Amino acid sequence: MTTAEAGATALTAATLEVLRLPREADTLPALFRSRAARLGDRPFLVHGDRVHSWRQAADLAGRWAGHLAGMAAPGDRVAVVLPNCDSHVILFLACAQAGLVFVPVNPALTGGEMAAVLAVVTPALVIAAPAGAGKLAAAAVPRLLVLADEGLALPALPDLPPPAVEVGPDLPLAIVFTSGTTGVPKGAVHCHRTYVIAAEIAAFRMRLNGDDRLMVILPLFHLNALFYSIGGAIVCGGRLVVEERFQAGRFWQAVARHGVTQVNMIAAVGNILLKRDRSEFPGNATLRKVSAAPVTKEVATALREAFGITNLVESYGMTEAPGIAQVDFFDQGHRACLGRPIVHPLSGDAISEVRIVDEDRQPLPAGEVGRIMVRARTMMSGYFNRPDLSERLGPDGWFLTEDRGRADSDGYLYFCGRTADLIRTRGENVSAAEVEAALLTHPAVSEAGCIGIPSDLGEEDILAAIVPREGVDLDLGQVMRHCRERLSRHKLPRYLLVRAELPKTPTQKIAHHRLRGDPDLIADAIDVAGLAAR
Repeated sequence: MTTAEAGATALTAATLEVLRLPREADTLPALFRSRAARLGDRPFLVHGDRVHSWRQAADLAGRWAGHLAGMAAPGDRVAVVLPNCDSHVILFLACAQAGLVFVPVNPALTGGEMAAVLAVVTPALVIAAPAGAGKLAAAAVPRLLVLADEGLALPALPDLPPPAVEVGPDLPLAIVFTSGTTGVPKGAVHCHRTYVIAAEIAAFRMRLNGDDRLMVILPLFHLNALFYSIGGAIVCGGRLVVEERFQAGRFWQAVARHGVTQVNMIAAVGNILLKRDRSEFPGNATLRKVSAAPVTKEVATALREAFGITNLVESYGMTEAPGIAQVDFFDQGHRACLGRPIVHPLSGDAISEVRIVDEDRQPLPAGEVGRIMVRARTMMSGYFNRPDLSERLGPDGWFLTEDRGRADSDGYLYFCGRTADLIRTRGENVSAAEVEAALLTHPAVSEAGCIGIPSDLGEEDILAAIVPREGVDLDLGQVMRHCRERLSRHKLPRYLLVRAELPKTPTQKIAHHRLRGDPDLIADAIDVAGLAAR
């Protein structure tokens, strides 16, 4: 056995060891208690200068569970409108212990948007930061608790008896809203069992153990951070470092300060870091594991070579069903794919199944592009209070996603864009994601979002909205020549639009539906069709 093989075996064994630790039930409170009882005074949760040990976090969450039980009944929804902070995590644990349904809400929503979300879930209680409380005026909130501390620290509470609530695996735990890339967000209901399974999958995917320090840069109101980062840290018994948001200029300082070993990110974060001035990179002594949305082989190689990230692991999941497919931690040969369906690392039982289907939900052969349909043990129980969407989750458990993809003969899944983001031009379907990927390889382009707009010849022309890299002159003719070298003719943008920023979803994905709804879009765009041929 080589040194590398021995290291891989030891790392996998360490993760399997923490997965085998006993717990009372497949619930978040039982999972957390099993780790807190072992780890006691070891640091668990870090936010800024505040550090909570496992014991302190368990005590604080228990007190708040008793406090919340006096304001809401088991099964009630509790909406939490907070930015990323340690209090967000403690309240999640407290709600779970009290049998309450945790509903994280994006604090950046407008008052009207927030009112619409809260109208769907009808919470018994809303907990908010002082800065965001004013937005709740338009919402019918029966009870509002505003954290008085500007640093968002939870106030100390007297000793309260733990709530006498029986929390079972199938009890609803959280309602997580979709990021809204295709329009109005929807709330996916997840129970304790799906959370625990997703957390175990996340821990094994990244080969986590008690020595790991996980940094959160994605929003805690999104499933990735809530399930994979918090859940993964609890499963492995590691340390959770919560940053308020991703800040490119401070990313590496935070990694160095906390000795971060693992981060979940989206592909845009990797592209941004690669295009930043290297003077911001002091050297990477600890960060070796990154879980990311599919990235190109070139970007994966660049991240490895520029920053010493040895394991960049792609995976596929969604708000409705986390943990659908993943690339093995040690597999470096399948870049830019979503991986294969997942089996549980201990039992070997299938966690997920994937089919590529046509519009009639009939399976397609390997290599053909179609809709991605999934069935999984991590599947939501449904969209809360949205019976009009019930047809998407069939009685047999199969869920028809809005994603398009293909599978090869070995079962590896490849993403081919969103159904709503396909552009019909010149008799062909063009994936917006493919054109965006070509634009992002240009050194002067920081961000790109592509949509279809009506063409005078029928069907659609491609409009690409781009954000230039800071301090770099953008030559549109050169950008088009760059695209022509990478895209066939029918995939070339007809219009380019330069903007200082692009509309984003809460998870920092391009909000294509908002681009399509911009009334100034076409008027501001430049017809660059002729530049492609020069």
